[in-house]
Amino acid sequence: MTRKAMKVKKGDRGSEVVDIQRRLTLLGYDLGETSVDGAFEEKTEQAVKDFQIKSSLSATGVVDSTTWKALVDASYKLGDRALYLRFPFLHGKDVFLLQEWLNSLGFHLKEIDGIFGPDTDKSVKDFQINVGLFPDGIVGSSTLRELLNLQAIIEKGNQSILINSKQDFQPVTPVSGKDICIGSMVLPNSQSHFSVIHRKTIEDLASRLANLLEVLGAKVNYSLKEVASSAAQARVIFCLRKLRPFGFITSFPPNCLRSRKLASLVARELHKSLDQPHLLSEIQLPELQRCTPVCLIQVSSFWPLNKNQLEEDAFRQKVASAILDGLEKFFVD
Repeated sequence: MTRKAMKVKKGDRGSEVVDIQRRLTLLGYDLGETSVDGAFEEKTEQAVKDFQIKSSLSATGVVDSTTWKALVDASYKLGDRALYLRFPFLHGKDVFLLQEWLNSLGFHLKEIDGIFGPDTDKSVKDFQINVGLFPDGIVGSSTLRELLNLQAIIEKGNQSILINSKQDFQPVTPVSGKDICIGSMVLPNSQSHFSVIHRKTIEDLASRLANLLEVLGAKVNYSLKEVASSAAQARVIFCLRKLRPFGFITSFPPNCLRSRKLASLVARELHKSLDQPHLLSEIQLPELQRCTPVCLIQVSSFWPLNKNQLEEDAFRQKVASAILDGLEKFFVD
C-alpha cells in the first residue's frame, strides 16, 4: 500500500500501524498499556481522532494520506534533520519552531507557517551573520548550537519539541559517511567563451553542494585535485564548456554502469526542479576515465532566458538541492 493511497484504520495490523503508533507516542498521546504493538485498536483510534481534531482535520480515526502527512510534519523536532532552502520546500513542526525562534530573536519573518521558503532562508542567513557564522542558510550543527546558546530568551514552552541539547546534531541520510568529490573546471576551448561571472557561478554552485553534503554527514573532498580520487564513491563536477549550449551534460567514464545511473538520477532531479530539457552524453576526458561514478554538469546550460535568474541565490540553491536529491537517490538504490 502506497502512502498516497494509504488508509490505515481500526482492525489493521503491521509495520505501518507501528510507525503511526510511534509517532503518536512521541507526540504525547496515550495508547494504553500495550502502547506500540502494531495493532490498531480503540486506544490508537482515539489517539488518531484527538490528533486530527488538534490538526483541524476531520476526526475519522482513519489515517489517510492527509493525516499521515500531518503526523509526519508534527513529529519533527528541531535538530532531527538539516533545514535549508530546497524545492519543494521543507515543512514541519521543526520549521515552525525555527521560525518562532528567529522571530523572538528579532529576525522577523513575514509569516510563521512551518514552511522553509525564501523568507525563512533570508532570516536564517541574517541570524548566521549576526552570530559570526558563514551565511549559507543551512540550519545544521553550528547554527543549531548558536540557537541553543540563546534558548534562555526563547519561550520555555517550546523545549518539548527540541532535541537533547547535549547531543551532537548528526542526521542519518543516504549520503552520511559517503566519500564524495566536488569540483569545478573549465573544459578546453571554453576560456574565451565564458566571462568571469560564469566561473564564479560554478564555484558558488560547487560550494553550495559541498555545504549541503557536509551538513548531511558526507565526507566531501572539495578540490579539483581530489576529483579523480579512486577512493571517491561519487564525483560531481561543475564545468564550463563551449559546445552544446542547450540542455545540460552529464558525463561518465565508458563502460561504468554506476556512473550512468548517477548521471541519469541527477539529470532527472534537475529536469524536475528546473523544468528544462536535458541531455545525457559521454565525453572522453582522460582525467575522468577511472570507473568511479562521475557526473559532469555543464553550468552554462542552466542559463535561462532570463539571464539574471542564475545570479539569484534562490535559483542556485535550487540547482544545488536538486543535485543533492539525485545523489541521495543514487546511494539509496
